[in-house]
Amino acid sequence: MAPGTLAIATSPDRAHRRILLLTTTDTRSATARVLLVSNRTQMATDFDAIIPAGRATAYDLLVQGELYATIGIDRLIGVVGRVPAQTTAAISRALRTDGASLHGMAYGPPLGGPDDPRRAFKADELGSLLRLTSPRRAGPEDTTRPAVSPSPRTLPA
Repeated sequence: MAPGTLAIATSPDRAHRRILLLTTTDTRSATARVLLVSNRTQMATDFDAIIPAGRATAYDLLVQGELYATIGIDRLIGVVGRVPAQTTAAISRALRTDGASLHGMAYGPPLGGPDDPRRAFKADELGSLLRLTSPRRAGPEDTTRPAVSPSPRTLPA
């Protein structure tokens, strides 16, 4: 599967499934860097892109720019669509550019205070992403733990 693929991923116990957007793939380690996708577009923040119906799938999608992880390719069990390369790259840069890379795309307003319901949504979504990516099987040269973070301070350079 190539970057821009919207893939269905399953948890290790096969009890949980979600759609992910592949941003990069590494054939050597058989992993992909991914962003979590949802159909709850009303929960978008200024770091998330809304992909309108007809562009990648028959329905609107929310690609969550701050919810990223590395996942084993073996966890990807199907393809539901494709996002153009330029759009995929812009969304994957949203945290590093403070949302500026999303210019020209549909996205949400900045998160509000503690009562903003999107905060609870993001916490639940992070839990969902963790169920998909943990525990990740490590190969002989891969001793890393699952890479999941909603914080721009932990982004790789």
